[in-house]
Amino acid sequence: MEAQFELEIRVASEHDLRGVEEQFRRMAITRRLDMRAVEDFLSGASRFGSAVGYCGGICAYLYGLLAKERAPDSSLPYEAYGAKFAKAAEELAVYDRKLARTIGGVVEFHFNHFLDAGRLSPGSRLGVVASRYAAWLQSRTQPHRLGGVTDDGARIEVLVTDWETEQIMRWASRPLADLVKQTRDIELFLKRDLAEFDRVKLHILLGEVHAFAGNTEAALEHAKALRNLSAVELWAEAVIRDAGEKND
Repeated sequence: MEAQFELEIRVASEHDLRGVEEQFRRMAITRRLDMRAVEDFLSGASRFGSAVGYCGGICAYLYGLLAKERAPDSSLPYEAYGAKFAKAAEELAVYDRKLARTIGGVVEFHFNHFLDAGRLSPGSRLGVVASRYAAWLQSRTQPHRLGGVTDDGARIEVLVTDWETEQIMRWASRPLADLVKQTRDIELFLKRDLAEFDRVKLHILLGEVHAFAGNTEAALEHAKALRNLSAVELWAEAVIRDAGEKND
């Protein structure tokens, strides 16, 4: 039995990559994201043939973003956003471009892959927040100093970040002392209909804020909510253990 395979190898030209990014910029500056905006982007970028994979990865993310934000004109159910995010990250991983890395970083942060998010977005606000979460999960015994933002790509980051992630990053980029008076607002936000990945981030943040403020019972509540999640159980057990030692 013989089998024939046909391989298509397409290398994106710099001209076409820049063309796709210019079309994205034109869409982004309108500050409007809906199906019509994505279709216009796709139509404008389609002439840059060698960068079709780049364009496809961006579109996958945008469709996922519309689903996650429950856009009225989205043809996808809310639950479909995760698959679109994952597809976008996979397709964009081969492109060493600022826009591709930023979208990839936002996706990894959403899925709570904090080390990967920090690697893709070093020096950005996203990278700083992701590194903070990674440090909390790895070792609560080592004090973590909140780093400063050195990257100038904040404009792109804001353009590709959904509203819920943006709110979480605003809180998580601030010193714990500043957040003590905002715990009620964060707790109320946690009661919203959120993706489970976002809820995990909020539980961790609130656990750290309450522990910092000496509110042991409140910190315990958030730690116990996560103790059965393997990815964060070390953090949860550490908070529970610390609370027990303080109560002894």
